[in-house]
Amino acid sequence: MPQTQSQLKNWRKVKLGDIADLNMGQSPKSKFYNDLGEGLPFFQGVKDFGERKPTETMYCSKPAKIVQTGDVLISVRAPVGDINIAEKESCIGRGVAGLRAKDKNNEFIYYLLLNFKDYIRSYSGGTTYESINKDALRDLQFLVPENSVIRKQIADVLSAYDDLIENNTKRIKILEQIAQAIYKEWFVYFRFPGHEKAKSRSERSSATGIKMIDSKTEFGKIPEGWEIENLGSVAENYDSKRRPVSKMKRQTMQGEIPYYGAAKIIDYVNDHIFDGKYLLLAEDGSVITKSGNPVLQFVNEKFWANNHTHILQGVRVSTEYLYLYLSGLSIQGYITGVAQPKINQDNLNRILVLVPKGEVAKKFNELAEPIFEEVWKLKETIIKLQKVRDLLLPKLVEGEIEVS
Repeated sequence: MPQTQSQLKNWRKVKLGDIADLNMGQSPKSKFYNDLGEGLPFFQGVKDFGERKPTETMYCSKPAKIVQTGDVLISVRAPVGDINIAEKESCIGRGVAGLRAKDKNNEFIYYLLLNFKDYIRSYSGGTTYESINKDALRDLQFLVPENSVIRKQIADVLSAYDDLIENNTKRIKILEQIAQAIYKEWFVYFRFPGHEKAKSRSERSSATGIKMIDSKTEFGKIPEGWEIENLGSVAENYDSKRRPVSKMKRQTMQGEIPYYGAAKIIDYVNDHIFDGKYLLLAEDGSVITKSGNPVLQFVNEKFWANNHTHILQGVRVSTEYLYLYLSGLSIQGYITGVAQPKINQDNLNRILVLVPKGEVAKKFNELAEPIFEEVWKLKETIIKLQKVRDLLLPKLVEGEIEVS
């Protein structure tokens, strides 16, 4: 049982099986699951887990085991103990178990298990493959408030923070969709301000019209004066400044500055290499999204980066423009390697980029920059909310502070 205060009034020792019903997953036959969106979402292990929002990558047409909306999901195979909540009816494989609170308060079960992940993992077994079985999971012991109202109050406080985090995350998504929509209107469909003067890709121009010319590239006809350039000539590459730091070394330099890998923040350290607005494009490992685009991270802060992500800044185009362009680019033709996919610097530099000129480029930047400034403000707010929630989590769940 995890350690907590020695004297907690009106708290009692319980087994997980006393307060929640367990539903161990069972994988369907391979022919019944797919990545085409057919059937129920299928979660087969920790790789499907995000923070309070499982990632739907597989689907199952004939599920063997099902969890309902709001059920708690826990990884029971390596690594054991990762926690999530089912957003909808889903199929679970052998790497996942579903839990449903007997008092209907699934949120409290979620936060209880989230707080004691290391304790749960300590009861896992297996010499070559870490796992925890149903009996061990059911017999895990915790101290919990006897009063179900207190349990609900604890969950309500913590979920309020998670709701704010989720709302801000949705706002970020909407803002980025707005920026992407403007980009496509102006630079894919060429419906930028004043486009009515263009002769709709005609090679003729009127006295006041905008001439469309053949770029002799995959871009086809583009406004006269615009150019098609290689990425290497429109962006500054800072890969030479990257300095990877081992996990052991990072343990001695823990801090609040993000340490970026190919696809995400993988740690926090007490020093930085970069400071400002940069575009990170995955170099190896996870280099391509499901839709075939590059894995990108657009940051505006102090940070450290390892050598698995390219570090770029726009020079002849803005970094915002570069991010929106690359977000929709099919990257498959620039990837080398099968076992370890990679986008090397030579291939990165030869990517073709449409370079707008004059007032169009200026007006676009005037629209895009404030949108991304708001995005970064929201991201800062999310980080602050996460810190407060993470501070409150153990204090509430272990009874160090009371809810009122």
